[in-house]
Formats: sequence, C-alpha cells, structure tokens
Amino acid sequence: MSLTRLRSLLFLPATAERHFAKAVRRGADALILDLEDSVASNRKDEARRLAAAAARTLSDEGATVIVRVNAARDLLELDMASIPMQVIAAIMLPKVEDGEDVQYAESLWRKRAPADLCGVRFIPTIETPKALLSVEKIAQSSNHLAAIAFGSEDFSAAMGIEPTTEALRFPAQQVVIAASAYGLPAIGLAGSVAGFSDAAAYTELVRTSRALGFSGSVALHPDQIATLNTGFSPSADQLAWARRVVQAQRRAAEAGEAVTTVDGRMIDAPVVARALRYLDGVSVS
Repeated sequence: MSLTRLRSLLFLPATAERHFAKAVRRGADALILDLEDSVASNRKDEARRLAAAAARTLSDEGATVIVRVNAARDLLELDMASIPMQVIAAIMLPKVEDGEDVQYAESLWRKRAPADLCGVRFIPTIETPKALLSVEKIAQSSNHLAAIAFGSEDFSAAMGIEPTTEALRFPAQQVVIAASAYGLPAIGLAGSVAGFSDAAAYTELVRTSRALGFSGSVALHPDQIATLNTGFSPSADQLAWARRVVQAQRRAAEAGEAVTTVDGRMIDAPVVARALRYLDGVSVS
C-alpha cells in the first residue's frame, strides 16, 4: 500500500462491482473506491458494504486502495465506521473547507485506531473558493496527510466558470504552492478531469499541470491512466540529464567544489535537488 508515487488514481464507484475485477490490471498507481458523488443517495448503505469487501479484495491483489468518503458529517460518520482500516492506504476527504474538517475526520478515525491510525493518511480536496483561501491551514491541519488534491470540476462549478486551464491556472498553483510548502504532493489538473476523447488536448493538460507542480491526478476513465503515468513521470531525456547532473556533482564534491557544469550550464544545489527529484525511486548508479 504505497503512497510514495501517485501519478494516476482511478475512481471506482463503490456500487460498480463489475469494474472491480479488472481494476488492478489497469495500471493505475492507486484505486479510489468512491462513496460520494458517484453513488446515489439511496444506495449509500449498499456502497459502504461493497466498498469494505472490495477494499479487502483489491488490497489482497496488491492494489493501493483509497476510499473517498462523503463530506456531510452524518454520512461521514457512517463511512468512517465502515472502512476496513487495516487494508486501505488513505481516505480522500471531499469538499474540505478548513482545517477543522480534516481534524474532525481524523478524530473519527482515531476512535478506531488511537495509536497510529494504522498508517492511514488523509487527502483533503480543495473544491471551493473558501477552501482555497484556507488551503495553507488545511495543509497544516494534520500530521497524517498524504497529499492535497485540487477538485477542478467542483471548484469551477462553485465559481460559475468553465474548467479551462486559463481560468484554473492561478487557483491550481495556489494549491500546489501550499502543499509544497508543507512537504506534500499536490494531486489534480489545471483543467477538466473529465476529458479523454481528445487525446492530444488531454496530454497537453497533463503536461501543463505537471509544469505547474502537480505530481498526479485522479482518472475517471481507464483510458486516462497511461497518459497520466507518462505525463507525470520524467522523460528519458530528463532522467539522462539528471544522472549526468548527479554524477557531475559527486565528482565536484570529491574535488572539494560546490558547483560544476553539465551541458554548458552551471550546476549548483537547487539544480541537483531537481535532478534528484527526477531520479526519486530510480537507480542512479
């Protein structure tokens, strides 16, 4: 149940049992069992039962499982009581408005796992203008956060605007900056997460979102997964450059020098840090 690399997080409505069997083979870094928007109000109890069983099965098959709960507190309490804590990696909290929302969810979880929350982390989602104004407080609200997510569709609806990159670039980067300031990855797109039929447009949106600092995004359709995995991974050229930088920095350090050059450009500590981020989880020998 790894949360160290979340490029693609595939949504699975908890009532869509027919999709569970294939989900693990889709190639997503994580699977999100959804109890919220994709579940009709009269099927919430059924969704909790199905999600609990699916979480165990998917985890046994090697999937990193996340559960998205409901925001309304009466539903949230029922959701949190039903989740099998030992087999999930994170809980996604929708429509978080301030740090108190995160702390309330954590308090419900702590009642079931008072010692260490069983390793479970929380992913609060910024989906309203009010939440955006509180994003720094949200990022500081718990020591058990895995990431901060940006919900571009709901945010656009709350603003009464279209979910275009032009409209969402500024709020999206605010989320990224707040998350980064507190050592957290940011998950989301600076545009609509729903588009996948226009492959070129979706690829460009992923490229732009990565350039703004996002490290991954939710996927609403399996066809989005490959684009997300590629788009939020360093390219072969970037990895080759990063290896040259790290090797050059090692040689410089051995010679007692703080800076060096690679490909005709000055290499110092910030550049080395960027190279190491590219190489995170990749052998540099």
